[in-house]
Amino acid sequence: MLLSRQAFTTPIVACVCILGVGLIQLPQLQKLINSKQSASLQTLEKEIKSENLRLNFLKKTPSFGYDNFIADLVYLNFSQYFGDDEVRDKTGYSLSPEYFEVILERYPRFLAAYRSLSISTSLYAAMPERAIALSEKGLKSLSPFVPEKSYYV
Repeated sequence: MLLSRQAFTTPIVACVCILGVGLIQLPQLQKLINSKQSASLQTLEKEIKSENLRLNFLKKTPSFGYDNFIADLVYLNFSQYFGDDEVRDKTGYSLSPEYFEVILERYPRFLAAYRSLSISTSLYAAMPERAIALSEKGLKSLSPFVPEKSYYV
């Protein structure tokens, strides 16, 4: 009897907790949506400039051996940047090549980045020459062969 009561109450408690967290965050979500809709073009351009400064800073900052980690974080930031369609309709995709450059300088073997960032840079940002140049620069560090001391062998 105790086992069945516990098996019944655990999912209910979990659902109540999830619902409570969602209800607590709902006002913040509404405020974020309203501020996003009312954001002026001038405010959006300031955000673009600050993001560009951050990317330039990441190009010049030493990584202390965390190149892959930095590239992953920048790729996640790019995903958020690229996925914000409403803002990109107003400001464009001019930072796509900057993201591409930072990621490939840090981790040129990041294969998923080549696909998404080259498309974003060439088609959306309308800079196919820069996408080709960045891809060629990064592809020089790739090899079709698996190294002898590899975990995959």
